[in-house]
Amino acid sequence: METHMTRSTAVRRNKGCRGVEMIEFVLVLLPMLGFIGVTIDLGWAVYCRSTLQYAVREGCRYAITSQTETGLTDSHGNAYGQIDSIKYVTQHSAMGFLGWGSSAPGWNLIQVNFYAPTNLTTPLTPPTSSSSPQINQYPNIVEVTVSNFQLAPWMPIYRSHGALNFSAQSADRMESAPSSGPPNYGTGTGY
Repeated sequence: METHMTRSTAVRRNKGCRGVEMIEFVLVLLPMLGFIGVTIDLGWAVYCRSTLQYAVREGCRYAITSQTETGLTDSHGNAYGQIDSIKYVTQHSAMGFLGWGSSAPGWNLIQVNFYAPTNLTTPLTPPTSSSSPQINQYPNIVEVTVSNFQLAPWMPIYRSHGALNFSAQSADRMESAPSSGPPNYGTGTGY
């Protein structure tokens, strides 16, 4: 017995196949979108971490040359000292991750410490008078750190609300100060 398929039977079979194809497409699409989301989040986190590391490295490079930013003042009208200038350079090298300006929350995440070459565990404290030795001079070590920077994921897959915490640091030895001496390390003229 020979079976011939009529046209209406063939059309019904094709409609059934299209429904199966749609289900298969959705079953493949959902995990693929999840994988793309995880890949984007991972790439964004790596980019953020490398940008912060670049920013502290630039801040440290700026610090060792004993420079200060001219023309910049704090909210009280005091000229930026070396520490604020280092924070400014670090913040502006961070591609906006640390915000813009000293009132941005990222400004407080930037730490600048000076160490004696013989004791790298305890930061030097600022002198009590202008006649005391400066902490920002050769051969001291300067360390620029961004700590506890939080990055929220774009697509939280597991519905976790916790952000990723990043820290980055860079350190180097101060170069010899210019003939006029090391710059003020703080704002104002009392340092």
